[in-house]
Amino acid sequence: GTSAVRCARMFEGCTNLRTVGDIAIHGDDIYSGSSHIGTPDVRSMFEHCSSLTTVGNVTLDHVTSLEEMFNACYSLTSIGTIYAPEAGYLRYTFYNCNSLANWPSITISQNASNFNMTFASCSSLTTCPISASFLGNAIDCASMFYNCSSLATFPVFDMSHVTSMQSMFSS
Repeated sequence: GTSAVRCARMFEGCTNLRTVGDIAIHGDDIYSGSSHIGTPDVRSMFEHCSSLTTVGNVTLDHVTSLEEMFNACYSLTSIGTIYAPEAGYLRYTFYNCNSLANWPSITISQNASNFNMTFASCSSLTTCPISASFLGNAIDCASMFYNCSSLATFPVFDMSHVTSMQSMFSS
């Protein structure tokens, strides 16, 4: 693992990247003197890695956002488990991962709130890979499963906090 905390866009656009082994990022909050300036950042880490097919297990300690992490990884077919117990912002995380058929077990924050377009255009997705226990504080579910033409099952979860769900299941 690494204690690097700024991994945003690290491999973005690496069109020849095909396989990534296990990923473990362990980092604490970032401070400058006594001022808190951030948390570990993995936004868009693999965005537009169009030839990426396989990713091992992903462990992300102290990461609060998985925004666009695998966005537009069209060839991605398999990911191990994803363990990011503090992640609550999943906007566009798997957007356009239309070949991903072997969905990982995903552990995120029980306070996760933003699922905007998280799985949009994942045409091989048949069931929601996130347990209902992680969806209870969702606020933004707009287009969460937009254009997921194979989606057949979805867990029952408390939607009392959801304020945006337009096009949640549209095609």
